[in-house]
Amino acid sequence: DDSDDNSGPGNGDDTAALEATTYTAGPAGSVSVLFAGGEVSLTGIAVSNGWAYEIDHAGGSHVEVEFHGPGGADVEFRVDADQRVRVEID
Repeated sequence: DDSDDNSGPGNGDDTAALEATTYTAGPAGSVSVLFAGGEVSLTGIAVSNGWAYEIDHAGGSHVEVEFHGPGGADVEFRVDADQRVRVEID
């Protein structure tokens, strides 16, 4: 008796848990996003001491976060659903 056999028909797509990708946003901190279904979504932000942030766009076609730091420093972080990343430091 093979009653412990859990095999059977399936689509062969054993969906693994999706993991966030974390990108460094210059001296301001880091941004974590998840890519799934042709879209990207914001999953977390880590901010360096002395920095603050604003979320301009939290998902869909892109994620965009502005960081504001000491002495008027600014960092703009953007990642598109196709995984193109842009970090601009002023």
